[in-house]
Amino acid sequence: MTFRPTLERARAELQPLVVGRALHLFGGTDLLSAEGVEARPLAAVILRAAVLVKVVTEREAEVGADQQGALAHRGVSGAGGSDESVLGFSEPGRCTTCALAGFDAGRITCTVCGGSGTMEIFKHPTHTIGHHRREAATRETVACTACHGARTVVCPTCGGTRRTVRARLRRVAFEPRLRQHVYLPSLRLANDERLVARLADCTPPEVLRLAVGAGEDPPDDGSLDGFDFEDRLEIVQRQLEAMFADGEVVQHDCRVYGWPLLVLRAPGVHGAREAEGVVFVEPAGALAALVDE
Repeated sequence: MTFRPTLERARAELQPLVVGRALHLFGGTDLLSAEGVEARPLAAVILRAAVLVKVVTEREAEVGADQQGALAHRGVSGAGGSDESVLGFSEPGRCTTCALAGFDAGRITCTVCGGSGTMEIFKHPTHTIGHHRREAATRETVACTACHGARTVVCPTCGGTRRTVRARLRRVAFEPRLRQHVYLPSLRLANDERLVARLADCTPPEVLRLAVGAGEDPPDDGSLDGFDFEDRLEIVQRQLEAMFADGEVVQHDCRVYGWPLLVLRAPGVHGAREAEGVVFVEPAGALAALVDE
């Protein structure tokens, strides 16, 4: 079975292929018989890629000097649930967090009340059963529940000791990177959207698989010979390079397929815009077409 759509097969199986069917009685355009029809063999590109990348990053973190031993023993929890290992520590120094706050006792401004020492609460009156009285809520100022009116809290970095160390941490994460996309040649919006919907969920045959991103040369039955990919293969190549960047590739399964399309265009009639249709072979082998309504 070949997936090459041809004008001869389209004329035999799809005649007529009318653009503006409601206007057909008044001279609608049949793309398979109209004069001046341009038939362009173009190709869509389907990308199905899954890459698992090992990413190693290093950073510095300021921690309390009294936490140094515990941190060196158990490490810290990193983003995404992965653990960070400790590479080393600097010499103890003055905590920068509470030093910037301007306090000398290892404290910082309360972040709950903003240093006011108070907070406002709303009280709703209790309704008496049977009377259904509706009263406005009252607002009351109380001591802050975090600092209890002190306006400052213990520095969360040094724990009030004013001494910290800078820990060098290394994080190892495994990032799954997935990409599934249909890259179509230049088509009108209506045909573009419908064709993406037809191709996005199908399982492309191996004979349409391209050597881009493949570990071995896939089978080739010549279905794509002579079909123009425009710049879509370059776009896919850049997408794959981005997926493989910034880390060590542990596993990958990247498949790129081409899908041959016969794009038909003809001059519009009675001042109408240029007519367009797309002829292609579906996965099951049947010839199909979409027209710009």
